[in-house]
Amino acid sequence: MLGEILGFLLGIVTTALLLKYVFKEKYPFLFEDEIVRLRQETTSLTQTMGGLEMLLGSKEKELAESHRQAQELQDLLEQEAQKNKNVISQKKSSEIRTGHIAEQLAPLLMTNHDPKNVRWLGQPIDYISFDNDFVTFIEVKSGKSHLSYNQKRIKHLILDKKVRWEEFRIRGRKNGDK
Repeated sequence: MLGEILGFLLGIVTTALLLKYVFKEKYPFLFEDEIVRLRQETTSLTQTMGGLEMLLGSKEKELAESHRQAQELQDLLEQEAQKNKNVISQKKSSEIRTGHIAEQLAPLLMTNHDPKNVRWLGQPIDYISFDNDFVTFIEVKSGKSHLSYNQKRIKHLILDKKVRWEEFRIRGRKNGDK
């Protein structure tokens, strides 16, 4: 925009100077005051343009510095994000180990089940307890962990009494059978 304005003004000055040389010989009295004014304006515009170029150069340097600082901040942000990712990974790993330890100690900590009657299944449910009056499925959780989708499904099947008993017999050979 600034360049367009300066170009336009320089075009006017150039046109005026051309007119001066073309008509100077014939009509000198018509152009003397105008030519002096145009020379003053040209000098003033040249000085203004020099100042604007200096200002533009200064602003370009500021912009380059801002870009450099923004890149430094972006790099720092990426480093911090990687550090956070590592810390979260370590935290999750620690939570998993803590959960495994809690699962192993759980039968000893249960007050409503005799540890001798509790059997470890592992997946998808941690334990099953064979008490005198009923059988109990037990899932051990620690911290803020939640039941998995499959564990929730099994829980609902048990609560809806969709539990069965089956016997599976393997027929083997008795002594003397052929």
